Amino acid sequence: VRGWDFELNGLRHYLERHPGQRRIVASANAAYTCSDVESWARLIEAGGWFGSSGISDLTSGGRYAFQTTTSETLEGDVAFWQPPWQFTGTVDGWNDGLFRVELCEGAATVWLSTFGVDEADVGALERKWRASLGELFPS
Repeated sequence: VRGWDFELNGLRHYLERHPGQRRIVASANAAYTCSDVESWARLIEAGGWFGSSGISDLTSGGRYAFQTTTSETLEGDVAFWQPPWQFTGTVDGWNDGLFRVELCEGAATVWLSTFGVDEADVGALERKWRASLGELFPS
């Protein structure tokens, strides 16, 4: 269910806001062996992937803002807030991109779909996010 929600929202986002623009994705994931609840806490609580303040109590349709552990400030509109499995929102600072963090089948994934953004910038972001998740969920 969460996958279809996200994919259909992503298609709508593209068609309404970025038709004809090239999409470039940054995606990073790490396996985890603890529970989904503990893994979600590692991501969203203060000191986790979402930085020193963490995030909580978001509302679908509301706004969010945070700084990741890799120093990117992400803010935008919340599309889905479904703890402990998924958070999705737009990203103002990446040309109205679409961000997702998900826990699924033992893997934590952070994902950013960008439109009209330099491929090298997206690649650099992906490398930083992979290293950061690897530290949060060591093998």
